[in-house]
Amino acid sequence: MRYRMGILNGDGIGPEIVSSTVTVLSEAAKHVPQVEFEWVNLSMGCYPSIRRSNTKRN
Repeated sequence: MRYRMGILNGDGIGPEIVSSTVTVLSEAAKHVPQVEFEWVNLSMGCYPSIRRSNTKRN
């Protein structure tokens, strides 16, 4: 079964925890042929969205 997983890195300790979790789950999936992960990086908060759209904040 294929799972599409959204990744929200967060801030503070978030990025380290998420990175380690992705590594562990990816390694575990190598031992279970029925499981496959697709990792999708998602933005968190409004700042990344504002930067992408080049919208100026007032």
